[in-house]
Amino acid sequence: EERQGNHSQAVEILDRLEQQIEGLIMVNLRRISLERRKANFEKTGELYEGYIKKAESPAVKSFYTIKYARYLAKVLDNRDKATEVLEEALETDKENAKLYLQLLDLEYQRPTLNEPCLLKLFDKAICSPLSLEHRVAFSQRRLEFLEDFGSNVSRLMDAYEEHQKLVRELQTTKKRKAESEQEESAKKAKRETTTTPVTPATPATNGTTDNSQSMMAANPGQQHDHSGMSNYYNQGGWGGYNMQQHNPYSYHQGWGSYGNYYGQ
Repeated sequence: EERQGNHSQAVEILDRLEQQIEGLIMVNLRRISLERRKANFEKTGELYEGYIKKAESPAVKSFYTIKYARYLAKVLDNRDKATEVLEEALETDKENAKLYLQLLDLEYQRPTLNEPCLLKLFDKAICSPLSLEHRVAFSQRRLEFLEDFGSNVSRLMDAYEEHQKLVRELQTTKKRKAESEQEESAKKAKRETTTTPVTPATPATNGTTDNSQSMMAANPGQQHDHSGMSNYYNQGGWGGYNMQQHNPYSYHQGWGSYGNYYGQ
């Protein structure tokens, strides 16, 4: 209907769908997009705010909020309002890393870079209830920001020291988790060993010949030698491919030279 220029009919169809299947995100987004394409910006904002208010969970609310913030910043060029709605969403969804990232992205895209404001946002994310992995990632981004745009080298070095503490904490946490998993696996294996009954072997009857062994002895050329394949996988074929676990949070490796770089 919209393609034919029947905007009112298209709105009516979407409204009926929304009433029949309440809370269907795809229908809601189509309704918003229709009003935006009509350049009905007031109605678009009302729809976004209405869906945010009616959201049944913090995750759904944050989903609409992020889209609304992008609309405010990109279409209406109202970054202050976009920041406001993101801050409101953080009050009920403090463990959503995407909200912090969106706030940082908004500040990065301002014509003039505001270093104190960006550092405040970084600190907010690093001190938030986010997982340790996320906080380490934000700490790394703060280091990169200070290196590229920072005006004070002392602030950079302080951020580097704080980052190292977070990295060590993450390494310790991962080590303890691995040790706990190994200990649990060992206990489980021990329990299985003690509870599994041992079946005695049946002795061979005198005068009975093992046909398979006889055939192997009589035809040594037909024996399958698997040692070559084993050596291939362990040495020649696959031995050179060292499967090491990738650690996306080894940020200390990339920043390890800063101590010498700044004369420390």
